[in-house]
Amino acid sequence: MTSAVSLCNLALTRIGAQTINDLNEASSAARHCTALYAPTRDALLQSQAWRFARARQPLAELQLEPGERSSEWAHVYALPTDCLTPLYIEPSGRALAAGWSAGSPWPSEAVTPPVTLRPAQATPDFEVRAGRRILSDQPEAALIYTARIEDPNRFDPLFVEALSWRLAADLASALKGDVRRRQEALREALTASNAARAADAAAATIRDDHDAAWIRAR
Repeated sequence: MTSAVSLCNLALTRIGAQTINDLNEASSAARHCTALYAPTRDALLQSQAWRFARARQPLAELQLEPGERSSEWAHVYALPTDCLTPLYIEPSGRALAAGWSAGSPWPSEAVTPPVTLRPAQATPDFEVRAGRRILSDQPEAALIYTARIEDPNRFDPLFVEALSWRLAADLASALKGDVRRRQEALREALTASNAARAADAAAATIRDDHDAAWIRAR
């Protein structure tokens, strides 16, 4: 099983540092891992519309704030608490099994319930404002978004590789002040991130091709 501790230990091993048993232990490595792990994870999650991190949630409608121009957008909603990157808005009543169109990626099996990256009725037309508020013309809206994934067992293996190298780069600087090792780890992190993104995109394309073939065969 993958855990935050095992990910941090992978990063520590890559820079030749002592591993840890727990993030709460009284060691410099544990303190730095605790400080760096979540922000580094979230930054990498935000860098791509990862299939394993995709989520869908109906939005809670809010009132327009005093002085806010109601003519700009018809509705204002609260962003889900785990939303890192909004992707698309769609009608919240859409049946999850419907809405597929040729040319749209298939959902990730890791997400429950299954969602598409861009179903047929989805729109990217929205505006995010301060206070974690999202404005749209879509009534009774649902949001498809990249979620903050806190369970490392949901990460794709190549994402784990990229995240561990990025952590290694930050830990090399924080723990050892080793500029050379930090630069080496950053290069490895870039290579691993590119490989993870390419694999994620390729998996979506494969599922898309399967979808189109299935539709043609009907």
